[in-house]
Amino acid sequence: MMQSPAFREAEFRYVAADTADDFERERLELLGRFMNPMTAARLDRLGVSPGWRCLEVGAGDGSVARMLVERVGSSGKVVATDLDPRFLGPARSAGAEIRRHDILVGAWGRRPGFAEHVAEA
Repeated sequence: MMQSPAFREAEFRYVAADTADDFERERLELLGRFMNPMTAARLDRLGVSPGWRCLEVGAGDGSVARMLVERVGSSGKVVATDLDPRFLGPARSAGAEIRRHDILVGAWGRRPGFAEHVAEA
């Protein structure tokens, strides 16, 4: 299926890139209120504990990164990445390493083509 250039551009645009800080902060907080209890339960089941090394991709406001830092302690490490790390200050203060990162960009600074990653049926 052929995609228009406008569709391809929109596909890679951060959903809240143009939102005001207050609006985005509230959106992320509401998302966390809903999802964080389930995430905490999952971390419990996984047994995340001191010494673990964790990567959180799409860290948002850093609430999960802060949970991870608390669990892994000083003997562990947490790296939190997001396209827009403007709300990750508290996670950095808690001890997480913060990186602005787009997981869709390869080592050479370009997005891989979708077809390169899909096997033909």
